[in-house]
Amino acid sequence: MRAAIIADVLVRPPFNHEVKVLPLQENLKFEHILLDKVDLVIFSKLTIDCSFMFNILHQKGIPIVLDICDNVLLPAFKFYSNYQRAFPYCSGVTTTVAPLKRLLAANTKKPVWLIPDVQEGDRVPPSEVMLDKKELNVLWFGQSYHLNNLINSLEEFKSFNFVINLTIITLFGDAESEKKFYDQMQSKISGSLKIKTIEWSLDKQLSELKKSDFTIIPSEDTEFNHMKSPNRLMTSLWNGKPVVAYPLDSYLEFKDEAILHLSIAEGIKELLVINNQELIDRITRAQVKIEERYSPFVIAKLWEKCFEEIIGLIRLNLGCGDKILPGYTNVDLVQERANKKPDIICDVRKLKVFRDDYADEILSVHVIEHFYYWEASDLIKEWVRVLKPGGKMIIECPNILTACEEVLKNPIEAVKPGQTGQRTMWVFYGDPSWKDPLMCHKWLYSPQSLAELMAQCGLVNIQQEPAQFKLREPRDMRLVGYKTSKINSPIKRTKVQSFGLISLLKSAWGNNRKL
Repeated sequence: MRAAIIADVLVRPPFNHEVKVLPLQENLKFEHILLDKVDLVIFSKLTIDCSFMFNILHQKGIPIVLDICDNVLLPAFKFYSNYQRAFPYCSGVTTTVAPLKRLLAANTKKPVWLIPDVQEGDRVPPSEVMLDKKELNVLWFGQSYHLNNLINSLEEFKSFNFVINLTIITLFGDAESEKKFYDQMQSKISGSLKIKTIEWSLDKQLSELKKSDFTIIPSEDTEFNHMKSPNRLMTSLWNGKPVVAYPLDSYLEFKDEAILHLSIAEGIKELLVINNQELIDRITRAQVKIEERYSPFVIAKLWEKCFEEIIGLIRLNLGCGDKILPGYTNVDLVQERANKKPDIICDVRKLKVFRDDYADEILSVHVIEHFYYWEASDLIKEWVRVLKPGGKMIIECPNILTACEEVLKNPIEAVKPGQTGQRTMWVFYGDPSWKDPLMCHKWLYSPQSLAELMAQCGLVNIQQEPAQFKLREPRDMRLVGYKTSKINSPIKRTKVQSFGLISLLKSAWGNNRKL
């Protein structure tokens, strides 16, 4: 699901990449995907030896990324040897939690990007939580290899003087594993604990979540467990249910929303004394946190940043002034400002040094306001010319609306030329301390008027994002748009439940390799 959900987001605006998801299997006809233009290949869950694939990609000069969600460095790990063969070929590694990132970075000497699991599905607002102190419906769901943690926690349940109906949702894989589980459970079942098991499917999991009072996630203090992501905990909270869980490292960011306790039984007792409104408030706060940090759009942006760093994009910082940014070609008309020199000296109105469709990204920070309104359209059209089809244009500048609001709030202080005018007079006219006509402002924009101008110049999928430079929000604003792609063929998508490999095909950035 980690690949399928994100692939579905990356093919849509504002990303517009072409993504293909393929299951990893022994009889995979691998070479046929190389008939297309490929920028990057991502492998996950190396359940087979992929050496022949790595060799082909290496010969073609196509970067490989390993997406790792478990501690694959342990010799006891089932697919340890597959990963050992893969590491020499890969350009980098992506992983889900900080402890695993640190471990992989220290032992593989490869760049590692932290990209958490995405939260899938629609949010279910918490309804009134009414916990019956005489009988509770409790849910556990997860991979069968986590069942030992559950079994070890149930001994303490015998002390309860109320009934717990425990539903377990998992996939055993084979009859022998299932029989072993039931044999181990026999000694745990008592009058106060009733157990039923259900074979896992996403629909069954969501159905049982609706029926449950809360979920439990027992675990143990082992290196393997602390490498796990908070996906099960987030799934419960996202579906409006309280959670009692062992305090794994990745769960600690939800310590004020979930019940984290070394003993699941003691955690349940703690849960039962919390009033209904507080439980609802906790779940609501957790859902806001999940939306801000783990939504498909947020996680897709992390993937895109990883792709950009591996592939190596051409980025222009136009009108850089004294803000020389690493990773960019810094361009300005002035040879030096504040002892900082641009990489290229050029008038940003006429970028003759750059050919058509050259740059993957154009960044302009507090530049557009230094041009008259009648210059702005030709200016942006020239930038669009240099941008590749599908390339990104970022424009940051002051927001005239917030500047006007600041003047109205304090019309005496707001009109002074010093630091108190940073959010007002400097917005309208520029910083007077430069004593430089080039630093004066000539026209200002609102988010709407700037978006309209960008659209008139040929940019699409224009969105406002939080400003990242200067004083940032609320004084400044940031609008992002994309040059219309010349790729007219339909995007090929394959949604799969489990995956092994993602191929980025004919990337919207345009760095396509001819094979």
